[in-house]
Amino acid sequence: MSSIFRLKDDLSNLPDIIDKYDVVVAEAEDDLRIVNKTLEEANREQPELSYKYYKYYTELKAMRKHADNLLEQKKGEVWVKVKTKHSIDLGTRDLEQYVKKDATVMSFRKMYLVVDEMADNFEKITKAFEARGYALKNITEARVHQLSHVLLAD
Repeated sequence: MSSIFRLKDDLSNLPDIIDKYDVVVAEAEDDLRIVNKTLEEANREQPELSYKYYKYYTELKAMRKHADNLLEQKKGEVWVKVKTKHSIDLGTRDLEQYVKKDATVMSFRKMYLVVDEMADNFEKITKAFEARGYALKNITEARVHQLSHVLLAD
């Protein structure tokens, strides 16, 4: 199940959810490595690993959008609260400053940035797996071409 369904609307459980992704990011370096693997092993695991990390990236993109929506909702709530609280008519810039400096909005912005950072990490990992795939293709082709020059003996 996607992590977005476990994410609470106040984002209070986000650190626990993000910890899972931290563990996966730590595994990525080893998964990307092709040293000490046979060409067959590396080629065989490539699609599975690419899918694994792309799936996490997709989950994080959805969580990032959800966190952004929650941030915008919170900003709207604070906007209304500030606008109705003050007896004088505040201009748009003044309201924006009150909203920007509100503790709840700052907390939601911080949580959004955490998700955004993790999504960026997984985007880079998925791109690294694309590069790994090209490298494996090039290595395989080089090996095949080397064999094409070998004379078959009786």
